[in-house]
Amino acid sequence: MIPRATMAVNFETLATLLPPPLLSIVSADSHTIIHAIKAANRFTEWFTSSGIPFFRNYTDHSEKHSLEVFASAIGFISEEAYECITPEDLGVLLAACYCHDAGMHLTESQFLDLVNGNHKTLYNKIDKKGWHELWIEFLQEAKRFNQNKLIELFGDTNPIPEIPENTLDFTERHRLLIGEFLRRNHPRLAHDIAVGLDHHIQVPNILDGFSDEERDLIGFIARSHGDTLRSSFEYIESEYDIREFRRIHIIFLMGLLRLSDYTQIQPTRAPSLKLEIDPIKSPISLREWRVHRSVTNITRTHDDPEALLIDSKPIKVTDYLRIKYWLEDIQREIDQTWAILGEVYGRQAASKLDRLKLSIRRVRSNILDNFSSNYFIPERISFKVAEFEMLSLLLAPLYGDHPGYGIRELVQNARDAVAEAIASGAPHLSNTSGRVDIHFSTKDEPVLRVTDNGVGMSLDILKNYFLNAGASYRSSLNWLRAHTDEDGNSNVVRSGRFGVGALAAFLVGDTITVRTRSWNSPDSKGLSFSASLHDKEIEVKPVDCNIGCEIEIKPHRSNVNNIIEFIKYCKNYFAFSREIPVAFHLESDKEPENIFCDRDEGRTILNTFHTKSYPSVIWGTTSDSKKANEYINGIAIAEITTENNEFYSPAVSIYEKRDLFNIDDYDYDPEISHRLRRTFGRAKDIWIDIEDRNAFAPISLARTTFTARDRDISNAIDDFLFDQMANFFEKIRRLFAITVRFPRKTA
Repeated sequence: MIPRATMAVNFETLATLLPPPLLSIVSADSHTIIHAIKAANRFTEWFTSSGIPFFRNYTDHSEKHSLEVFASAIGFISEEAYECITPEDLGVLLAACYCHDAGMHLTESQFLDLVNGNHKTLYNKIDKKGWHELWIEFLQEAKRFNQNKLIELFGDTNPIPEIPENTLDFTERHRLLIGEFLRRNHPRLAHDIAVGLDHHIQVPNILDGFSDEERDLIGFIARSHGDTLRSSFEYIESEYDIREFRRIHIIFLMGLLRLSDYTQIQPTRAPSLKLEIDPIKSPISLREWRVHRSVTNITRTHDDPEALLIDSKPIKVTDYLRIKYWLEDIQREIDQTWAILGEVYGRQAASKLDRLKLSIRRVRSNILDNFSSNYFIPERISFKVAEFEMLSLLLAPLYGDHPGYGIRELVQNARDAVAEAIASGAPHLSNTSGRVDIHFSTKDEPVLRVTDNGVGMSLDILKNYFLNAGASYRSSLNWLRAHTDEDGNSNVVRSGRFGVGALAAFLVGDTITVRTRSWNSPDSKGLSFSASLHDKEIEVKPVDCNIGCEIEIKPHRSNVNNIIEFIKYCKNYFAFSREIPVAFHLESDKEPENIFCDRDEGRTILNTFHTKSYPSVIWGTTSDSKKANEYINGIAIAEITTENNEFYSPAVSIYEKRDLFNIDDYDYDPEISHRLRRTFGRAKDIWIDIEDRNAFAPISLARTTFTARDRDISNAIDDFLFDQMANFFEKIRRLFAITVRFPRKTA
């Protein structure tokens, strides 16, 4: 461990850290190491003065940590490699160890300078987006954080705060949010600080004395701890020599820094006294403090000279699992580093670079060796499901056994796909309109086919969302970035939200066949597969097909009549706008039938309004009891049945039918007033069609009922009806010249 008193780096400091062979190397040629020592002290001055405002509850990332990373890196150099190590290697490594976490030391004013809209400089040849653009993208994502992410970061679910322009107005919540942005991007910050960002944030000449190439390498080596080692090859090979550049062994230094930074978990980085004085709100930070506190020893003095021994005494199973994962990850990192060093230097015997090796090969720990605890059972124990059985069991309870539910989900997903293609400006729709067609043929063997020319599916979407019951692509970061504004509001009307559309399709038949091609597929190829609910492996094949999606199902014979009836009465369940036509095609031995599910023009529209949650609510009256009265994005919220063509309204309506006025304030006969109150404005049923872009509508998973009423919608409709009634009474008053005391509106 590095004592606090030695934080100012000098030759004496290095003498305590470097083995004699390496110390003699820098003593003989001190040019580079002098510049590195000066840089380390400039970093130290900055770190000390900054107060690390955005990471006050983090484990130690001070200059002490930087020097300990350097010390560990030196310890990971095998004695065999000493002969290849140069003064340039040691100087660049020392500077990179101080630079790698520098981005976490930005002050409030430095941060505002970093993300200022006028700051558009790109400092390196890798990144294509400036810091302002990155910050805006992060804020847009942050506004969409789910409850789990908010609790992890802040310890609560309160909304993301706006960042003030004055640093004096920063709260702890602002700092936690900014800290998350800096944490994610601190590897890139290290690179940029090394190559010029230091001047912009007013920490000039932090790597003074190094050449431009050396500064870039220091920054890039520091940056490498945030990515895989192999991913660095492309940049190094394009700018430098991958094995040696001006006596600097880039890949070897990267491997050392990554491993040494990864192994810096120990109690001294999480002092218990600070935790008692300054309680931590962030659950993630609190867990990391506990993990550090649980490590009791890290040593190389072991019977196995190539092992790193790490002992720990966690008191919670979450900490145990975190440490176990960390240890396993260190071993993977060691294995990968050995493999890459062998690949880069292994055949360089002539130059002796094949001697650039690590001094460790494995990690040993009590955590990995039959660990036991009196506090908890050291296993990952959680709820599990028997997947195939559970999927089958869920179908009927969620939807009932009517195949119409499966068809409705497929239609909904298909129309969503077309709406997204239009919103994305997909070029394949430039000369044609988006549409959805549902074909059902009873000729020979019955076949249901749902086709659309929407966005289609990539392999990622197919694997991770369509075939993953309960995973909604609408909740993914990629979808949110493409289809929501900076306030998190969707720019496309999308009905899918629960991620069970493919599951519902099995209500129609046992096997589905899917052919799909994404509108932005790089190779103009589509994907195809056939699968049943109980298949353990699904074979997906590349195919030539049109952009969009086609799903084909061979229904159970017992479902044929129900499907026919559902299609004939499909207008009971769908009332879409004509922007995206949805057509059912019934093909049998009789005359083919084509039914378009557009909004019924025969319904009376009384009014259109918007609320805070919904950009458009259209409503009116109807006397047709066979059709649904409440729709979300054109899809009825109702049970599906073809029994005697009866229609069942939702158990809970989003609109609450309330008294329009109070009896006590009415002047006429109480019996008459009671009858008027009960019947006025209710001669016909009210129908409502709500445009719900942001999935706010409180609907059940099966979409058969609402789970709550909406007060804003109820008030808006009742206000309109009340005003109509007031106008009616006013006309009576004028017509007969009588005095009417108008009733008071119910609150």
